[in-house]
Amino acid sequence: MKYNAVIPVATGLILAVSIGVLMLNKDGGKVQENTAQTAEVGETPTQPPLKAESIYAEYKGPQLYPGEFINKDDIDLKVRINGDDMVANPDLWTLESSDVPLSEGENKFNIRFEDMDAELTVIAETTTEETTMAPAAQNGSPSKMISGIKPLRQTPELATGCEIVSLTMALNYYGYPADKCDLADNYLDKGPVGEVDFTKAFVGNPRSDTSFGCYAPVIVNSANKYIERNNCALKAENISGTELSDILSQYINNDIPVIVWGTAYCRAGHLSRIWHVDGKDIQWYTPEHCMLLVGYDTEKNTISVADPLEGCIVDYPRNLFETRYAELYKQAVVITTAE
Repeated sequence: MKYNAVIPVATGLILAVSIGVLMLNKDGGKVQENTAQTAEVGETPTQPPLKAESIYAEYKGPQLYPGEFINKDDIDLKVRINGDDMVANPDLWTLESSDVPLSEGENKFNIRFEDMDAELTVIAETTTEETTMAPAAQNGSPSKMISGIKPLRQTPELATGCEIVSLTMALNYYGYPADKCDLADNYLDKGPVGEVDFTKAFVGNPRSDTSFGCYAPVIVNSANKYIERNNCALKAENISGTELSDILSQYINNDIPVIVWGTAYCRAGHLSRIWHVDGKDIQWYTPEHCMLLVGYDTEKNTISVADPLEGCIVDYPRNLFETRYAELYKQAVVITTAE
């Protein structure tokens, strides 16, 4: 059967897995894998062995804090076979050390399988972000929300197209009828996985769930192509390196949404795939994600984004969001009206 799951936005538990030498991650719709080895997950006399394209754990419970316990019932272990995500029978695996209280930060657990000579490592990350409040006067006003934003969902057409969808929302905000699929097909520079630098082109194709993504310079280039071809009274600017507080005061307070990079659902990330491109090694950051920043609430200490993964406005804890923004090198792109 096809298992469709909704990942909770406010979970404090982040799960990453590895099995043997097969390294796979589920990044909010993006699946990256090292295909050096596959795992046989089942066999019957009437069919050949099934091959797992990916395997990962997904947390579906409430946000966790230090001192609490991880519950096996809140975890789905999933295997992707022939493009379908299937939930593994919980009777076939055990979660070790679940009786040990979680500490602050990362906690490591092992999942063991009854019928497989393999071990799966689970990393659980707790958070205390909701208890931390920012000064009320930090950005000159307690809250701000840009009106007129029409959120778009990247799926099903653009499984890994968060960057181009964020650009589409920004262009739509200014009244231009940009279409996410048109931008992805005709305005976004793309290249094969392992053969292109993600600062110069999208790695793969955003229509594929096995592709990766791109960084700020690529989206600026796509924006400028659209602006030029459609005679838009706009300009695109790469403002990467700008502090989050300055983005809020200089742009959000002036009703200018900003395309920003972070991680999917503000999960903990890590450097993953390495490619040798243009005479140098470059490394992808997983789970990279791009959103349109549209507001904030200083009293609640939250940041509001139009999130392509959800197709709606989503609030994240500000301190956590700022951390993820910094981990993706403070990348930001702004579209403004031309003077």
